[in-house]
Amino acid sequence: MQPKTINGINYNFYYLKGTVVGKEKTSRTDVYGGGGHYNSATGYTTPVSISSTTTIKDIIYVKDNNGKEHEISLTNWDISGREGHEMLFIWAVPEGSKYGTYLAIKNMTTDRTYTDTAQLKKLTRHSAALLYALFCIPAFLVGYAGCSSISGPDYRGNLGGIILAAIVAFIPNALYQKAVFYKSSEYQKFITEINSIVHQVN
Repeated sequence: MQPKTINGINYNFYYLKGTVVGKEKTSRTDVYGGGGHYNSATGYTTPVSISSTTTIKDIIYVKDNNGKEHEISLTNWDISGREGHEMLFIWAVPEGSKYGTYLAIKNMTTDRTYTDTAQLKKLTRHSAALLYALFCIPAFLVGYAGCSSISGPDYRGNLGGIILAAIVAFIPNALYQKAVFYKSSEYQKFITEINSIVHQVN
């Protein structure tokens, strides 16, 4: 396959089709808690908060058409299937890299397709620099204008702008990490390539 340019990066797409000959699934839940501290000065006890995250790991052993067995290790895909099912695994590797990531998996026996939409959004998200510019520059200007209107256009205006920009800096970082803003046209290129491979293999 020819490399495909998506979001400014050249990707080589690969796939593996084979029969499931073994499968393992494990699940681990981590519980986090906080609060419940008593303040003797105020007589107040902080609220207790408890949260948890569950990690699901699948190890699937697949035999290809040449009789070679492959071990596929997946995290938080929660793939359903059993021995004898035909499965298709699709992944992409950036040019110049040895490693890539699974983008889609299809159980061809049950005709069910799994797509890692979160990963696709990360691969097609807008640059962090753009998000910082959209949030921090306006914040600086607002802070500068606010402080300057009180004290005049001296160093306190710059300081106010810097402080406000620093306060809102966590917003673009969070948006970038969560890939809230992504390029839908580039995202669709991944989907098109995945569908093309599925159609080709079928």
